[in-house]
Amino acid sequence: MRVRADRTQRASLRPLLAAFGAFVARLHALGFLHADLTTKNVLVEPRPDGVPRLWLLDLDRSRILAPLPATDLRANLRRLWRFVDRREERDGRALTRADVARFLRAYEPDRRRRHALWRDIAREHAHTKPWHRLGWTIELLKATVESFRGR
Repeated sequence: MRVRADRTQRASLRPLLAAFGAFVARLHALGFLHADLTTKNVLVEPRPDGVPRLWLLDLDRSRILAPLPATDLRANLRRLWRFVDRREERDGRALTRADVARFLRAYEPDRRRRHALWRDIAREHAHTKPWHRLGWTIELLKATVESFRGR
């Protein structure tokens, strides 16, 4: 949101995306599965060295599965991407392809595994996106009806 409003310089976004990718990778390496992995559930604490400290919020229903199954790991990343993509469509694009790549490079340094992971995320996202859009539309319609009832 801050990037969209030009309150954050593009240059300061780069270390944030790298830190976020590395942060999620560490969580997954520890077997931690956040039930609602979205950018709104990450608090960013700026630091003098330029590398932000990240804090994870809303731990309800999160769990530790050691080791974290690859299917759960990919599903967690797909959820994050679905949230980002939805917000980008709704509010306008703020992230570039290079921004997404920066997150992924920090998450998975191995090029082959990173590319395979992204192909899986993108393929599944494209497959399920129409269904999610339908659900979002129903939520919007429901909220609209409820707001008219409240008048």
